[in-house]
Amino acid sequence: MYVQYSSGHQEGIINPFIVLYTPPAISLNWTVPESFMLVIADLSIPASWLPSNISALEVAHGISPEKTTWLQWLQPGFKQAANGSFYSSAAPVAPYG
Repeated sequence: MYVQYSSGHQEGIINPFIVLYTPPAISLNWTVPESFMLVIADLSIPASWLPSNISALEVAHGISPEKTTWLQWLQPGFKQAANGSFYSSAAPVAPYG
C-alpha cells in the first residue's frame, strides 16, 4: 500500500507536526476486486501531540503512561480506480484528522 500525504510526509516516519487535515492519497500496485474500509489509528502517541481542539473525553488511554490512542480516520466504501488509487463517496464514520 502506498500512502502519500499532501504535506510531503512519508509513511513510517513519526512527525507530530505534519498537516493532519487533508486525507492522504492511498494506492496499490495490484488489483483489489471488492470495496473495503480504511482505518488509520495511532495506538500509542504522546497526549501532547494531539491537536488542541481534541478534548480529553475524545481519546482513549494508550498502552503506556502519558500515551493515548487516537482514531485518526475510519472511512468505508473505498473502491479502486483503474490507476490503482482509491476513492470513496461514502461519508466517513470518523473524519480524517
